[in-house]
Amino acid sequence: MLNFAIMSASAADNSISLSGDWNFKLDPDNVGIKEQWFDQKLSDKARLPGSLDEQKLGFKNDEICLNHLTREYKYIGKAWYQKEVTIPEKWKDERIVLYLERAMWETRVYVDGNYVGSQNSLCVPHVYNLTDFLSPGKHNITILVDNTVKINIGHTLSPWLWTHAITEETQTDWNGIIGRIELIATPKVWIDSVQTYPDFEKKVTKVKITAGNITGEKVNGKINLEDLTDNVSVKNIPFSANEKETIVEVELPFGKNPTLWDEFSPKMHELKVGLNSPFLKGGKGDLKTIKFSLRDFRANSQHFELNGRKIYLRGRADSAVFPLTGYPPMTVEEWKKRLNVYKNYGLNHIRFHSWCPPEAAFAAADELGFIFQAEPPLWDGYGLVGSIPERAAFILAEANRIVDTYGNHPSFCLMSMGNELGDGTDPYLNYLVDYLKKKDPRHLYTATTHPPKVEREKDDYFVGAGTLKGVARGINPFKDFSAKLEHLKRPLIAHEIGQPAMYPNYSEIPKYTGHLKPRNLDTFKKSLESNNMLDLADDFQNASGKQAVEIYKENIEAQLRTKNVAGFHILDLQDFPGQGTALIGLLDVFLDSKGLITPEKFREFCSETVPLIRARSFTWNSDEIFKTTAEVAHYGKEDLKDIIPVWTIKTKAGKILAEGEFKKLDIPTGKTTQLGEFEFKFDKIKTPAQLVVEITINHAKAWTPT
Repeated sequence: MLNFAIMSASAADNSISLSGDWNFKLDPDNVGIKEQWFDQKLSDKARLPGSLDEQKLGFKNDEICLNHLTREYKYIGKAWYQKEVTIPEKWKDERIVLYLERAMWETRVYVDGNYVGSQNSLCVPHVYNLTDFLSPGKHNITILVDNTVKINIGHTLSPWLWTHAITEETQTDWNGIIGRIELIATPKVWIDSVQTYPDFEKKVTKVKITAGNITGEKVNGKINLEDLTDNVSVKNIPFSANEKETIVEVELPFGKNPTLWDEFSPKMHELKVGLNSPFLKGGKGDLKTIKFSLRDFRANSQHFELNGRKIYLRGRADSAVFPLTGYPPMTVEEWKKRLNVYKNYGLNHIRFHSWCPPEAAFAAADELGFIFQAEPPLWDGYGLVGSIPERAAFILAEANRIVDTYGNHPSFCLMSMGNELGDGTDPYLNYLVDYLKKKDPRHLYTATTHPPKVEREKDDYFVGAGTLKGVARGINPFKDFSAKLEHLKRPLIAHEIGQPAMYPNYSEIPKYTGHLKPRNLDTFKKSLESNNMLDLADDFQNASGKQAVEIYKENIEAQLRTKNVAGFHILDLQDFPGQGTALIGLLDVFLDSKGLITPEKFREFCSETVPLIRARSFTWNSDEIFKTTAEVAHYGKEDLKDIIPVWTIKTKAGKILAEGEFKKLDIPTGKTTQLGEFEFKFDKIKTPAQLVVEITINHAKAWTPT
């Protein structure tokens, strides 16, 4: 299988970018590729990369939808793209491939009217071998992109198609090609794929090199490997390519003090792989430089461990919300900008809800120390995944393509087979998990995200809202869900906690400068205006938003108090403008703050170190004594030594009513530690008041109104 996502950037003379002007034509009548039709009809111009929608191509869409954003232009069907290219003379004896980084959904490729092939992945690049079709000189490359639903990746027994890879509820069913669009030349004996399988205990990595050979001859040569980061190498490994594909496995040692990757120190290794085949005419070889890491991510009983240290996942569910383009960013810098926003709010983890992000997202996460859960494009609430043979084959192929294409990335730690796939008992799901665990042990696998109260034996971990013993998420003031999880033998991530709905912020409407229009928000605003209440919009938004902050705080703290939960996914830090306009984010769809809480305040209850308290109630009478127990959930890089925690009780205005210190102690990482007890008499409070309890540990502060 071709695997160009981990290739180093091609040298300028080995690639031709195909971005720019293409001839373009819609084909709603299914005319097909006919030279006469192209000659007569192909007059419009489309600029690639991009989607038809953002280029205002397709059909004007005048509908008003209250459930999600509305595409200004919409086209479902076949679209043809054609471009004349000139192949340089120096490519005469090269292998030539066409690389389409991401397309929606099916592509077919023709060269000079001759059919090359078709591909249908929603998750990885479409790569075509054009060697037999291209010679030096001018040629026409024609690409058909068809975004009609070819395979039911939604609900088996209903018309719902909610998988976030394609639905109108999220990134939309755009038609086009995005990201890199290139012709790439390689030798006819080339490095097709490099996969690294680090062994944390032995401090070596198995390097699996797949060499391609289209010479039709037996070719002998040598392979050299060099870890540029640790300055170690393995040289002159002989290989013999008898077939079109040859796999060579080599063990490469790390240095004495190898560079490790984790969330706090995301260090990467750079591996140079050289393939020399001197018995080929001209003696041309191939060279690739990739990035990989040494890290050990595993499930240990009810928790995850990263390089032997217990970690806690503070995540969000990414529902593919891209309000300006309708499709995901395709550059590392764009993804780093997004991830830094999440990091600023204390998160270290993202679950990609029924879709898989592009290469740039994984590369950005590698740099910033984020942990990803990827999912194939599947959401069948009935869980009958294997009941449709073509769907079963497609999801298996997508799962294979995902781990083959993005598997080297250390940020790629978790993989679910899809979202809410019934109760997760479909035998086909068990087969997928078992197959992937054997194929690629670099990741942990689960059959479905959010199975209702079902615990499957083959899963490495679970994502759920509860267990057979009851619900394990929600508001649980000063308490936890430990009793609901005590019987589990594997980690559980709390599923989509929070979900508080907020009133719309109508000042957000002018920010929709792309082709996705907030006609839902326009309609809500007009309704408020017609009832002479528009002047109250900001009050509604602020009041519901402040309540949402408290709901998220209580949800997150309940999880942090739970000693045997492995993490959580909030729904969500960002608004979700689909499925009924779910305005559930503390940030809007553009990742801008709504002014409800600062990142610093949010990190007081969502970070690697969070002080917590346990008490009887939020409400007390003046003749009672406030008694509480303090603790701290700490999952930092290292233990905290010689800490003297401080407790304070203040008025809402900030006046200190009482304060004290706990005894000095060490706070180990990877657990919740008890700090001690304290109390406060309310007899001096003569009128009803709101007081604030603060616990401070090395500047990490918890605040609880009481």
